Amino acid sequence: MERLIVAFDSFLRTVTGTTNSTRQPYSRSYSDSDEISSEQRRKSINLLRINHVGEVCAQGLYQGQILSSCTHGQLRDYLLSASLEEFDHLSWCLSRLYELGGRPSMLLPLWFTSSFFIGLFAGCCGDSWSLGFLEETEKQVARHLSEHLEALSDQDPRSAEIFSVMKKEEEQHQEHARLNGARELPTPIKKIMWCMSRVMVFISPLI
Repeated sequence: MERLIVAFDSFLRTVTGTTNSTRQPYSRSYSDSDEISSEQRRKSINLLRINHVGEVCAQGLYQGQILSSCTHGQLRDYLLSASLEEFDHLSWCLSRLYELGGRPSMLLPLWFTSSFFIGLFAGCCGDSWSLGFLEETEKQVARHLSEHLEALSDQDPRSAEIFSVMKKEEEQHQEHARLNGARELPTPIKKIMWCMSRVMVFISPLI
C-alpha cells in the first residue's frame, strides 16, 4: 500500500509539473544577455520536450519497478534514490522549457502510465531482469542526450549544460545496474525498446 501511494504521488507530481529541484545544473552564472536565435529556440524547445517526456517515462518506469520487484531492500533504496535524481532532471527540463516559451507534451499521463506498466512487468521478471531493463534504458537515454548535445552546439549553453549533467547521471545509473547483476536483454527486446523510443521522439514535439 505504501508503494502504491508513493507511485500515485509520483504520477500526480510528474504530470502536473509540481516538482522542485534542490540542485542547480549550471556550473556558471548566465545572464539575460545569453539570448539565442528564433530557430535555435524552436530546436531547443523540441529537444527539451523530448527529454522532459523521457524523464516522465523514467518516473513511471522506476515506480513500476519499485512496486513489483526489489526483493532486496538495498536495490529498492537505490531505485528510490535514482528516481529522486530523475525528478531533478524533470524539473530542470520543465523550467528551461518555460524559460524559452515552450510547453510540455499534452500526453504526459499516457507516457507515465505506459512506462509504469512496462516497469511493473520488468520487475515481475525478477531483480536481475529489472536491472537489465534499467541498464538498457539508461544506455539508450544517454545516447539520445549525446545526439541532442551535438544538435544544441554552442548556441544554447543553458540547455546544453542541463543535458550534460543529465547524461552523466544516466550513465551512472547504467553503470550501477551493470555492476549489481543486470542481465543483458535479448536483442529483439532491445530493438523493440529502440523503436518505442523513436515513436516517443517523433510524437513528443508534436503533441
